[in-house]
Amino acid sequence: MLLRGGPDSAAKLYRHIDRMRRAFLLDGDPVLGISMFAALDELGIDSREGILSVRLATYKLVHTVSAGDLVAAGFTVVPTFRRPHATVLLPSTDDVPTLVDLLGSPQVNDKYADSRRRRRWMDARRGHRR
Repeated sequence: MLLRGGPDSAAKLYRHIDRMRRAFLLDGDPVLGISMFAALDELGIDSREGILSVRLATYKLVHTVSAGDLVAAGFTVVPTFRRPHATVLLPSTDDVPTLVDLLGSPQVNDKYADSRRRRRWMDARRGHRR
């Protein structure tokens, strides 16, 4: 399962793909891709729940998609940077509509409220006010 903070649109994905294209090369070619997080473990920080409550805690909405569905549609999923980060590679920008369809409608991140409560509690302990 791959997760990405949302909501996403075709226009937003084109911007993110262009930013990645300008920043990275793979085998000498520009990278056409988007960043996601892979739920690699059942429990802990690299699990679905861990990713939602830590790495994507600031997103009210998230997208989830199976890596198998992405690969079956012609995309490549590669581990990049630090675990559990992954990059979904697109054959071309013509594939953005397919990617949008696969990402589907964003879902509510039920860990979003938890992170806000935890942040307020930590700020209160430190004497900060919001």
